[in-house]
Amino acid sequence: MQTLNRIRSLKKDQHLQEAAGALDEEFNRLIGAGAKAVARLTETELLARLIRGAPTQVVHTKTLMITTLLMQAGDLASAQGEPEASRACYLKGMNLLLHSLSTVGQLYGSDSQNIALNSSSNLPSGVESVRIRRSSNTTSRSA
Repeated sequence: MQTLNRIRSLKKDQHLQEAAGALDEEFNRLIGAGAKAVARLTETELLARLIRGAPTQVVHTKTLMITTLLMQAGDLASAQGEPEASRACYLKGMNLLLHSLSTVGQLYGSDSQNIALNSSSNLPSGVESVRIRRSSNTTSRSA
């Protein structure tokens, strides 16, 4: 949490290189690759790195941490004038978040369940809400 606050503070103060360095350090600590490398991983590769060596109980929390870091990386890339890198980070983070939520829903949900996130959940700008509706055999996602 302290690292995330530091990254946000550095971005706010326009210390973008320092923020990028802090992001890379945190990504390396969590999954052994920097922000740009993480954005290039396939989702299967990213999930494999997330669960490698981690106790089952922490995988969901670690996933949410990586999702938040990807959002920060997207914000940073946008501030640095790199729209494609920004988009890649946002999409990777959103897909990871949706995967995580659907997994949690399958583990703990009932036959019919709604999981909703709103803008206070630190979703990327322009995304106001995400709703996952899960019924017995189908999962639909909309953003």
